[in-house]
Amino acid sequence: NRFIADQESRFGKYNHKYKIIFISGMPLSGTTWMKNLLARVPGYYTRGMPMNNDIVYSQGICDSAFSKLPKNGYALYKTHINPKTDYLDCIFRNGVEKIIITHRDLRDIILSRYYRLIKYPKSIDSFDYRSIGFEKAIDHSIEVVGDNYKKWILGWLENKKKYPDKILIIKFEDMKLDTKKEFTKVLDFYHIKLEDKKINNII
Repeated sequence: NRFIADQESRFGKYNHKYKIIFISGMPLSGTTWMKNLLARVPGYYTRGMPMNNDIVYSQGICDSAFSKLPKNGYALYKTHINPKTDYLDCIFRNGVEKIIITHRDLRDIILSRYYRLIKYPKSIDSFDYRSIGFEKAIDHSIEVVGDNYKKWILGWLENKKKYPDKILIIKFEDMKLDTKKEFTKVLDFYHIKLEDKKINNII
């Protein structure tokens, strides 16, 4: 389907203004949800992002991430990249013109992270949440979120001030409250016109 859509784009079936939809979300803030909505916009498909493991682990990005960008088709990227200037420069020089940022109330992130690590424990984490008890696990989750996630969102809010027309901030809580309104906001941001019936079907 992706190959066919790329060929159809080549011959003008899809004529979107922006070649790339780029999401950078706070982990556990609805990035997969947003990606799944946008993946149903005709013509857009997710693409592979080949990168060095160290860059992926540090939530960074480099030029190789865009090596599978099609010449004629449209791409959708979902990331959790940090708001560093070098990463922002990389995104922009590789053809990304607009970025969606998703974030969520940190209190919910703390709990969400706890339940995620109970269900899918990570060997790289020195704390086994299943064995240390709820209270200690939550204390540790508060520490991790307080140290890392706060910097993440403050950094992207700062980038939003620098590039007000290039960055759209979406809150997880707003998506839960009115999915259609927030999804439509994203479509408008990328100048994508869809019939109301199509939007409802996607949601």
